[in-house]
Amino acid sequence: MTLIDWTVLIIYLIGIIGLGVWLAKRQHSTDDYFLGGRKMGPTVIATSLAANQVSAISLISAPAFVALKTGGGIKWLQFEFAVPIAMIAIMFLLVPVFRQLSGASVYEYAER
Repeated sequence: MTLIDWTVLIIYLIGIIGLGVWLAKRQHSTDDYFLGGRKMGPTVIATSLAANQVSAISLISAPAFVALKTGGGIKWLQFEFAVPIAMIAIMFLLVPVFRQLSGASVYEYAER
């Protein structure tokens, strides 16, 4: 590696460590760390849900499943078209309910 590569790497590492230290000072409990202090708005939560659904594996595997008749075909394609509708329903129907609960996950809700 050249001098410029090392310089960029070191600046990046210092920046990441600095960001970690700065954000660690703002966290006072595990609720702050795991749940963002329950201060995230609906747009952030919706974006997080969409990002979880549209991962690299789903972008690679879904077209392959649709293309293979034995693996999925048109039935799998129908599922892929239904996912955005389901995500919208989850955002408007389930997320507000779970935000009002004191639990950290769906599993804590199911446990009650």
